[in-house]
Amino acid sequence: MRSHLADGRRATTRVVFPIFGFTCGATEAPLVQRCLSRSRGVVHAFVSPATEMAYVEYDPTVTDPTSLSKTICDVGLRAGEPELR
Repeated sequence: MRSHLADGRRATTRVVFPIFGFTCGATEAPLVQRCLSRSRGVVHAFVSPATEMAYVEYDPTVTDPTSLSKTICDVGLRAGEPELR
């Protein structure tokens, strides 16, 4: 069963991941962001090459931080411990 807000929108969770292994953030950050954005259950993803952080809003009934971390690792980088926001 999906959790919805009073206005009909899905309830979402936000998480922040530090990302390790950037060699050239200008090219890797958009790739990580695109992969996270296309992940099932992700509502919004933003990766900052300046802070080396990924900010992800997702539907917790569809995905979780472990799966999102795996997506980052599949790109060839390492995700640090996620912090729920």
